[in-house]
Amino acid sequence: MKSIARLIAFLFLAATLSLSALAADDSQPKIEVPKIDAGLGACYANFKVTDGNGKPIYDAKIHTLIRTGLFGIKKTDLQIGTNSNGLAKITGLPDYTKRAVNFEISKDGKTKSVPFEPGMNCHPVVDVELK
Repeated sequence: MKSIARLIAFLFLAATLSLSALAADDSQPKIEVPKIDAGLGACYANFKVTDGNGKPIYDAKIHTLIRTGLFGIKKTDLQIGTNSNGLAKITGLPDYTKRAVNFEISKDGKTKSVPFEPGMNCHPVVDVELK
């Protein structure tokens, strides 16, 4: 009889702890990472933009112009801003490019250019420090 009472008390305690852990997770909202889809392939790039002190930069603009097709006639112009954690993601990047693709990251007159080479790394994580 004592073992059944102990088992019930243990189950009640475990259920209470798991519910309080779930409630703690809900109290802090998750910040969505802004995404834009180029619709040109399966590659993607994750960006993290920080300042000289390592603090994330909000609304840093990431811009690229991707030329595809015969003589580069088709152009895909993309721009996205970072969230409060300095994060952004561009999906649907081409698996292969004949022309160079560069990402221009800028904020408050500070600019940095980062090349994208899908043949070398189709899923890069790009850490950019704007000084």
